[in-house]
Amino acid sequence: MLASRSVVIEFNTSVDSKIILSKIYKHYLILLADILIRGFNKKMDNAFITADLLLRGSLKNELKFYYIEKDRIIQRTNNSYYIKISANKLSQLEDTLKKLNKMGLAVEDSLVCKLFLSNKNKPTLVLYGRKRTIAGKDFWFFKVRKKDYEKYKDKKFIILIESLDGRVQKISRIITHFKREFKKVSKNSKMEISIEELKRLPQQPQKTGFFDDVLKRAGEYIELYLKMRMRRSRKNTNNTRTAVKQEPAQASAPASQALVEEKRQEVKNKVEQEKEEQVDKKYYEDLRRKLNEYIDWLTVKRLKEYNITHIKTFEEFKQAVDNNELVEGAEKLIKDIPMTRMHIRKFIDFLEEKGYKINRDSIFEFFNELENNQLTRDTIARYKSHLKYFVKWLGDYECFKYISDYEVVSARKGNKGQGYLYTPKQIENILKQITEHPELTEKEKEELIGLISLMYVTGLRFSEAMRLQVRDFDFENRIGIVRSSKSKKSSARPIFFTEQVRDYLVALIKKYNKKDDDLLFDRNIRFFSQPHKVRVTEFLKKLGIELK
Repeated sequence: MLASRSVVIEFNTSVDSKIILSKIYKHYLILLADILIRGFNKKMDNAFITADLLLRGSLKNELKFYYIEKDRIIQRTNNSYYIKISANKLSQLEDTLKKLNKMGLAVEDSLVCKLFLSNKNKPTLVLYGRKRTIAGKDFWFFKVRKKDYEKYKDKKFIILIESLDGRVQKISRIITHFKREFKKVSKNSKMEISIEELKRLPQQPQKTGFFDDVLKRAGEYIELYLKMRMRRSRKNTNNTRTAVKQEPAQASAPASQALVEEKRQEVKNKVEQEKEEQVDKKYYEDLRRKLNEYIDWLTVKRLKEYNITHIKTFEEFKQAVDNNELVEGAEKLIKDIPMTRMHIRKFIDFLEEKGYKINRDSIFEFFNELENNQLTRDTIARYKSHLKYFVKWLGDYECFKYISDYEVVSARKGNKGQGYLYTPKQIENILKQITEHPELTEKEKEELIGLISLMYVTGLRFSEAMRLQVRDFDFENRIGIVRSSKSKKSSARPIFFTEQVRDYLVALIKKYNKKDDDLLFDRNIRFFSQPHKVRVTEFLKKLGIELK
């Protein structure tokens, strides 16, 4: 939006007004930015940033600070009662006020706060205080009345502190007023306005009561803006109708007509592509929003195990960690919950980068990439656990079952082996060399390519692949069953493979007329009949095939 210097505003009254507001927030920034420019005489970019912060509620939310008290903190000195809080615990609030000061939205001496004492979430007392320095350390002091001291002295309570700066409060009132004005919009329209057109709006006088004046004229700004754009919209519509009427006169020129049709199709394709991109972008935005909701839910759930019930969000959990307020034994959550958030966020980033949605193929490719990155089995198992419960929380039980059945076959823990995971490019190079190798027969090449492809995408061991029979595969759903007979009780696990591998194996089975009871790979092939200790890689090296 900053680069194009224009904004598109869409109104759609066929849906709930709250949905309308959420959709047009990002487009409406330009209107609020204009008011900020005229009020504070700031540059356009700074005004955009300011408006964006205000509309998204970032600054408004940061102006509140919740302080959880486990013990009473009201102190008594002679006949005075007060609450004393270290300034370090209110640093977030002070930093926010400094930001506002730099943007011209707060005065330098606005570090005055109001404090609510709350018991069972019902604010009952309002106090005012200022910051003081004692022995080189900064503290906030809030006076308490004697009757309130008697009421709270032996009770635990929550303290809510927020800024008292009048200018900040007026900004909140402006935002509320604009929301109310938007609910009055009754016509469907799509409009665009440039920065130059915006600057032609009536200049707002710069005076002491500027904000009060803006509150009165916010509706006039919007009304003027809509009228200006509706006139332009009608003009463009009339021009289009005129062009359509003149079109038959040009029908005698087939080349021109074809050019017009081609241009129309090009515009139509571009519109459809933009719609698809918007849908895709919304999909990933929704995923990230759901991730935040899931982490809040998970935080509350995990903290209940330690009888911690006053923390309701992940942000409050982080604040409690910073203040060392967690009970003994809950320290492991400090690492576990952020790690869960990080792992799921990486998965969403992977989906967005590839243009995928959550399904069996995208999950398989994600885990395949993790294994190619040489991650340990334990690390991939943690990814598996975190993603499994996230998709279950989303209600996608099909993907939940798939992740649950996924077998982690990454490098083992410790230094027992020097395993190596090949990249897709290396595998492609190996398969190409096998295809062109002069000493291999056609059947040996095809069987070897099938074996290496299946082992690569599933992580199968050589011995496991050689025991597979045709009946062990459901090619329609791309699922195979690997049976193990190492233990006294035989066990089985599912494997999943790509469409390319499925198509190749089906063609191989049909070509050599393999029955359900036949082995998938013929043991009469030269090296297939050798002891299992002879690895495929060793065989390939003997053939002179480069593995890197």
